[in-house]
Order: sequence, then structure tokens, then C-alpha cells
Amino acid sequence: MIRGLVIGKFLPVHNGHIALINFAASQCDELIVSMSFTPADLVPSELRYNWLKQLFSSQANIHCHLIKDDFDDERLPLPQRTSLWAAKIKACYPSIDVLFSSEAYGLPFAENMHARHVVFDPERKNVPVSATLIRTRPFAYWEHIPESVRPYFVKKICFYGPESTGKTYMSALMADRFQTAWVPEAARSVLTSNEFSEKEITRIALTQRHC
Repeated sequence: MIRGLVIGKFLPVHNGHIALINFAASQCDELIVSMSFTPADLVPSELRYNWLKQLFSSQANIHCHLIKDDFDDERLPLPQRTSLWAAKIKACYPSIDVLFSSEAYGLPFAENMHARHVVFDPERKNVPVSATLIRTRPFAYWEHIPESVRPYFVKKICFYGPESTGKTYMSALMADRFQTAWVPEAARSVLTSNEFSEKEITRIALTQRHC
């Protein structure tokens, strides 16, 4: 049996990661996807981990794992640095036969694990994006973000104020400008006059929230 490994922080998961993982899974019998995390990560670790599990839930040979990143030393050259990684991986997982990566760390890391290294799209020609670019400008790279991840980056804008001040007009105008959806004021469909009760106010709030 051939066991493969893909590592990453997946901050966030994007289509480049998915392409790498699918490629790796096609080359081995079992693939371990090891997601490292620290408390200081910009995207919560449990959220990223759930994205991974959801994205690959239908592929039985892909096994996602969380691993706390408390073993790295960025001051070291890659051969020594990845030696620390290899020791941690060996302590956490069964023997790895193949490491799949698109990064410069791949070869020394594989050598330290005594595993074969397979490079995948190192120049990112297939999916020209990175997690850093997505975090910086998510809407510029929207097509490279999986649908399950997109809600994390969605921004909601609320126009609040008295009647006849242009809220509906501005909502429609901005939705058109940013090519997105907008939600009409719920009160328009709930109230029939300027006389209303506390119960109707609650109904309006609940309706607006669910829209």
C-alpha cells in the first residue's frame, strides 16, 4: 500500500489546494492531509479543518488531520527546519511513502522523511492563486475559492434609517455595482400602515434576519 502526505495551513482552502490533494489522492492508496495550526492563525483552525473534511468527505482514501504547529523553527535553513517537521510527522502518522507539494520545502522535507517527493504545479499555472492573495483580495480571486469557503469572506452592509431616505435605491445601486444580491426592507411586506405593534416589530426583525 502506498501512503501519501500533503501538508498545509490552508489559510484558507482554495482551488489550488484542492487540485493538489486530488492529484495526490489519485497517486496513492491512502492520503493523509495534515493541517497545521496555531492560536494566532488569521482564519480559525476548526473552520479550516471543517472545510477540508467537507470538501473531501466523499473520497474514502483521503484522511484529514489537525496538528498543532509547535515544532517549527523558521530561523533554520530548510534542510534542518524540515528535519523538525519530519520528526513530528513520524511521531503522529504511520510511515509515509510519498510527499506531494508545490513548494521549495518539498524535497528536503521528503528526504528527511525518507520518502519520495512528487512536485505538483510549482509555478501555479493550473490555479494561479495563493492563500495570501485570497486573504488580501478575496473578491479579485473569487473564482478560485470553493463555494463552501466563500461565505467566510462575504461582507454584509446594512442601510438603516427612516422611510423615504433612499435605502432601497442605494441597496439596489450597490448590489449592481458589486455584482451581488440585495435584500429589500422586510417591513414593506409586513406592514400595511403606520400603526403597528411590538409583535409586528419582532416579526419584521425575524423576517429581515432570514432574508
